[in-house]
Amino acid sequence: MHFKCEHSSSLYMLSKQLKHSPYDVVIHYENGYIYTGRLQNGLRHGKGCLESKDDNYIYEGDWCDDKKEGKGRLFNDGTNYSGEFKNDQPEGSGTYIDNKGDMYEGMFISGKLEGMGHLTRKNGDQYVGMFVKGVMEGKGQYTYKDDKRLYDGEFVNGEMTGKGVILYSNGTRYEGEVVNGKRNGKGVLYKDNDTYKEEGIWKDDVVVIINE
Repeated sequence: MHFKCEHSSSLYMLSKQLKHSPYDVVIHYENGYIYTGRLQNGLRHGKGCLESKDDNYIYEGDWCDDKKEGKGRLFNDGTNYSGEFKNDQPEGSGTYIDNKGDMYEGMFISGKLEGMGHLTRKNGDQYVGMFVKGVMEGKGQYTYKDDKRLYDGEFVNGEMTGKGVILYSNGTRYEGEVVNGKRNGKGVLYKDNDTYKEEGIWKDDVVVIINE
């Protein structure tokens, strides 16, 4: 997620004050952005809307000392964020839809996905768990829509890597080490309602050393 600086505050022209309130104004910036809302000491403060048709950009919500602060909604070049802001960035609880159609609901810090969240991909896959600096990291659960496979375990840098459990739609279950979503390392594969198991060392989903 990237949030660009939308204007230079020193480059604007106060076009007019709206009749219904001495504090509501319209400001036209030299780069084409338009602000409609409240000012305090010459800074955007309170409720307001900043938009640019050329850049496909709209922010509507709370401001504090010229920065997005409080609750608001931001449309930015095909992306959509609705939630809490701090120091001009999403921070706190919010919902973000990227330009691919993936949707994230959860916590943000300094504009990045951080903490507990729920990711729903456009293809229907879902992840519920921890995020660090915008990627899946730590404990989480990932469900594939197509084959109903479920992974419950550790994530590293956005990948299913570490110790975990993989549940398959036919009832088969794997418990052990995983690398990039595949059975790699020590693990046990249980089949037929746990009446049969393969235990050993795995490489790319294939058992290469069987423990007797």
